[in-house]
Amino acid sequence: MFNFRSIVVLVILLVLVALVMVNHQHREQGAILFEQYFDADPPAGYGLQRSLQAAGGNDLDASILRQGILYHQQQAYDLALPALRAYLESNPVPESYLPQLLAATAALATGEFAEGAAYLEAMPTEEEEAAAAAAWYRGLLALREEKYKEADTQLRLVEKYWPTHPYPVAKLLDSEGLG
Repeated sequence: MFNFRSIVVLVILLVLVALVMVNHQHREQGAILFEQYFDADPPAGYGLQRSLQAAGGNDLDASILRQGILYHQQQAYDLALPALRAYLESNPVPESYLPQLLAATAALATGEFAEGAAYLEAMPTEEEEAAAAAAWYRGLLALREEKYKEADTQLRLVEKYWPTHPYPVAKLLDSEGLG
């Protein structure tokens, strides 16, 4: 019924399938960790008044920003992103980091990873919360792209920039393959 050659072929096939499954699981680890730890809500809060003051005297800009923040708070990221884009086109260097952080997280939440990364790069990081948030989300993006050393570097910067941060950095770094 089964000859030796058939058994050898079957064993080789099973070994190859197992190797492919293990390799696929390892390759997807970063994406899984990204999904597990990504949260679009800013840990320092939405700071609506601070953001609106940064919008200056332009009522249209303040209205667009208010709408973007409202959509973001409602987790309607696909609606928040266009409003935040419009605000940032009109105000490419806002006084507050919050509009760019919200645009970045809305972009990440909707799968626009390159756009989210661009907003993080442009975000002013003078405030400790801003620097930590940028490092946190850059670290998550690096994880998603399976760039573990870069992710480790970015995640460790979170603690440097904001020692009392609310991010689960230690838990994430203790994850398999990162600690």
